[in-house]
Amino acid sequence: MAPDRASGARAVCSAPPQSSHQELPMLDVVMLALGLGFFILTLGYAYACERL
Repeated sequence: MAPDRASGARAVCSAPPQSSHQELPMLDVVMLALGLGFFILTLGYAYACERL
């Protein structure tokens, strides 16, 4: 294998970890929960401003 021109080190190819495919659905659930939470927060804020 030829040395890398910039650093002189050998290039190493590595596959991404297999567990990354299993974490994505959980991230979707977290993002949906955050979106719903912020929506409820804005409804509460609008209600509080209405009472002023």
